[in-house]
Amino acid sequence: MRQYIRPGTTVISDCWRGYRRLSRENHTHLRVNHSINFLHPDDPEVHMQSVESLWAQVKRRNKARCGTRRSELDSYFCEFMWRRRVRPNEDPFDKILGDIATYWAPV
Repeated sequence: MRQYIRPGTTVISDCWRGYRRLSRENHTHLRVNHSINFLHPDDPEVHMQSVESLWAQVKRRNKARCGTRRSELDSYFCEFMWRRRVRPNEDPFDKILGDIATYWAPV
């Protein structure tokens, strides 16, 4: 966990027993007990639906590829997040060229 989550990050999870140790790490751990409520009682912005929905979309896209190489997971996730930012009326090819020009401008 320490190598993937920066100190000070807020982690939101359900109350599965395996997540209990998260509170001992150097970050904020907010839990939602689904047997009682779907939102955190102190903060209705804290919930698992958007997190679970996002992961379902990521997994669905990778399953459509007929296989996922574990060594490429970072790349798949980056592509997924990039594609979410492409607007419906935008050409993905033009968008990627624009992003490349922005982030890797010629020297």
